[in-house]
Amino acid sequence: MIFYHELSLLEIRVKELGDAVDHYIVVESPRTYFGTEKPLYLRNNLSAGFLREHKHKIVPISVDFNNYAGDDSWAPENYVRTSVWNEGHRRLENIRDDDLFIMSDADEIPSRDVVLFLKHHDGFGEPILWRLRWHTYGFYWENSRPVVMKLAAAQRDDGVRWGDIAEKSDTSYIISLRKKGLFFDDRSKLTPCDPNETAPAYVRENAEKFVCLMRP
Repeated sequence: MIFYHELSLLEIRVKELGDAVDHYIVVESPRTYFGTEKPLYLRNNLSAGFLREHKHKIVPISVDFNNYAGDDSWAPENYVRTSVWNEGHRRLENIRDDDLFIMSDADEIPSRDVVLFLKHHDGFGEPILWRLRWHTYGFYWENSRPVVMKLAAAQRDDGVRWGDIAEKSDTSYIISLRKKGLFFDDRSKLTPCDPNETAPAYVRENAEKFVCLMRP
């Protein structure tokens, strides 16, 4: 998986999937896709005891891409994604041809039941496309339209994004959207969800720890 600073989402993923996953190959970079230097949040927190009981499963990989400064604004992300496998499988022993490799971002948490089914059954085609429920802001809102939005993560030369409009990144504005149940176009309604039905089991069981994801 690709990691930026989503420690809570990584914790949820590891705790939610449990024994369904044998290893987590987690790639982070010492710089953003824009080239700005940043800390290695995962490596630093693992050293401080983060997910200590699961540390043996986590394969942290640091990948730099300062040599990707050409015209292709997607080159850094493509390089990082490719590194998940290219660098990750070298760190694992006894990989078999029928092992299941899942590629995802930090906020894309698959169903444990589906992972276990694929892990213990044969005969399905490859590759497998996951269709995930997409929540906006938290597990209490679900977007009714398949709009992909990441305010601060837009690629260079990728057109105008919401993150390019200053007022859309204002904290008070975002809070007002959450309370009104609107998307960033100020028109599209978001469908309210019952977090006790839509959030992963680990989040429901630790709701007070993840208040920001369970309540507006």
